[in-house]
Amino acid sequence: MPFFNKDLSKAIMTRTKLRNIFIQNKSEENRIRYTKQRNFCVSLLRKTKKQFYQNLNEKNVADNKLFWKTVKPFLSDKVSGKDKIHLIENNELIKSDSETEVLNNFFSNIVQNLNIVRYTSDEPFVENISDPTLKAILKYRKHPGVIAIRDKFKIKDAFSFVEVDQKEIEKEILSMDVNKASQGSDIPTKIVKENFDIFGSFVCTGFKNTIKLSNFYENLKYADVTPLHKKSKKDLKGNYRPVSILPNLSKIFEKCMFKQITQFFDKIFSKYQFGF
Repeated sequence: MPFFNKDLSKAIMTRTKLRNIFIQNKSEENRIRYTKQRNFCVSLLRKTKKQFYQNLNEKNVADNKLFWKTVKPFLSDKVSGKDKIHLIENNELIKSDSETEVLNNFFSNIVQNLNIVRYTSDEPFVENISDPTLKAILKYRKHPGVIAIRDKFKIKDAFSFVEVDQKEIEKEILSMDVNKASQGSDIPTKIVKENFDIFGSFVCTGFKNTIKLSNFYENLKYADVTPLHKKSKKDLKGNYRPVSILPNLSKIFEKCMFKQITQFFDKIFSKYQFGF
């Protein structure tokens, strides 16, 4: 109820307390105290409702976005980023200053906790390679899944990124949604869109350097990780999944790369391929 406030909540709690006392001991004194508090609650509720609707801004009711933003919390049990999370660990309520650390440790070790049997390579020299990309390629080149793909599809041309012009990047910037969240310390989406020509030039140069050096900017790799409730009880850490909120400029890079990767792999993947 949008008109519900702290005073009304306290009054109802007092009424419930006096009602329980009256049920346990039905004396005249207890009945009068309970009846008096009950009538006070009814009067306070009417007063609160009247005050709320008198001060209600008609624009908030007429605007669909603002209306559903207000009503949605009462219809859905999903936790938004601003909602306070209370966790229980070993049948004890975790202190507010420790909740972030508990979720962070849980998300960091989530893959290890699945107890998946790791693939062991029979290439002994792989462990001595410092380049992580080359190491991964050599380690998994004899993996059954990789061998099956190679046998099924004969790729004639190797994939490589190509440079993107400034106009295409500006187009991606202008298509960004200002209502979508971005990293906390990031430049707001609205400012990026208003100055699309300046950011377009910057991203275009950065994209070219990324392709030439085969190295993505470290600052664009950082993300704000938000716990999102996915099922069942909200006080168990296992019922949350981490959602990474990336910087705006990182999203632009990602869109440009995604287009090129999709065009290449659409020719390889089956039309019945879903998910990952």
